Amino acid sequence: LIMYNEREGRGEKFPAPVTDYINFNMIKIGTAAAVVCLSIAVFIRSYVGFIWPLGFEKTGLLILLPAVASALGKALGGIIADWLGAVETATVSMVLAMDLFMTGSGSWIMMGLAIMFFNMSMPITLCGLVSALPKNVGFAFGLSTLALLIGYAAYAFAAPVSSVPAFVVVILSVLAAALIFISVRRKYK
Repeated sequence: LIMYNEREGRGEKFPAPVTDYINFNMIKIGTAAAVVCLSIAVFIRSYVGFIWPLGFEKTGLLILLPAVASALGKALGGIIADWLGAVETATVSMVLAMDLFMTGSGSWIMMGLAIMFFNMSMPITLCGLVSALPKNVGFAFGLSTLALLIGYAAYAFAAPVSSVPAFVVVILSVLAAALIFISVRRKYK
């Protein structure tokens, strides 16, 4: 691993010790809180994404609906956040997703829209993590990936889907939205 020698100001390249990549002593409490909140939000969103029943049979081309809606939501989330602002986009998209999840069960169109809105906050959380850790972009991305994996593990190895009431899913989703809201500052607009 090679880093630019900014400390010396000589522009030399040299192998840097691992501690130069992630200096935990320099992370402020507010930054650490934002990183933890955003990581928890990614975990919750991952877990909720797996446990929420869609209410329709995934056959034929409908088997692709969750993946396509998820990808579309992530792309639109980044574009709309750049245009309207991160906080506004994350808040409105999560509220719309919860409304569609609660009222559109059984309709593949409504569930597709719900999945799309639900995933619109993903690029916002990733940008929030990267902004909180600007010198550790890879680490920030890795944290979000780890949170996604832990959300899947909670789904795969914990209580069966049928044992999670809808109101618990809504509460978890609102908590994820609140964590994003308090963690992502308006300066990312």
